[in-house]
Amino acid sequence: MTVTSTTPFGGIKTEVVIRKYGLLQPTNWAEDCESEMRLMDDLWNKLVYINDEYISKYISLMCQEKNFSEAKSQYDNSVAASAAVSDIASSKRRLAIIQKDVARRMADALRALETSRREEVKVARQESGLWWGNYNALVRSFERARSAAIRGGQTMHRRSGGGDGRITNTLQGGAAVEALFDGSLSQIMVRPISARAWLSEIRGERRRLQRTFLSATVFVRDGERRTVTWPMIMHRPIPAQLPREGGHHHASPSR
Repeated sequence: MTVTSTTPFGGIKTEVVIRKYGLLQPTNWAEDCESEMRLMDDLWNKLVYINDEYISKYISLMCQEKNFSEAKSQYDNSVAASAAVSDIASSKRRLAIIQKDVARRMADALRALETSRREEVKVARQESGLWWGNYNALVRSFERARSAAIRGGQTMHRRSGGGDGRITNTLQGGAAVEALFDGSLSQIMVRPISARAWLSEIRGERRRLQRTFLSATVFVRDGERRTVTWPMIMHRPIPAQLPREGGHHHASPSR
């Protein structure tokens, strides 16, 4: 859920509010849902392949500059030879300085390379066979992970499949919290519960009343919506003021 407010200095402050609730085993999960999860793994792995190709082309382009090529070889040799930490750090700093300078001079070529990568990502997304709510969320997640990997000098890894996945429903245009409970949203609904679920003085009654059901779209195929229902434990209410401008729902089914 996204909340915006005005700062004391007249600016706009945006906060992302996350509410997590426990979901039990879904009641009507089937092979068609598993297929959607496998398609997510396939798209992720395709994005890893695209990124690996991008890195290879990036390095080849940068190595056209002799000083970058030499600095990279020095750093790689230091790491391979398990050199002293101070030596590795020194060669890494030198490489970073040279890389920044070369990247500045090769800005146009690198920009074209990044544009090509993004176009490949777009095509992979469109050809994935996934529902738009899931492929958009997966690509956003991949790009965040990729940025973190670049900053940390890490690599992106393929998914082997069979792990946890994530179903995403994006409420375009936003929705009031009440809409989650009144059945007016086509993508998601939570069965209403009594306010005594949080106000009762009897713990056992609170725990019993906090049990409800969440129904959410897993995918849409040929105009047919596939909805799955999870038993849900709503241990606290959703703040009444959220969300107004937009929101995302994520469900992570056990596989």
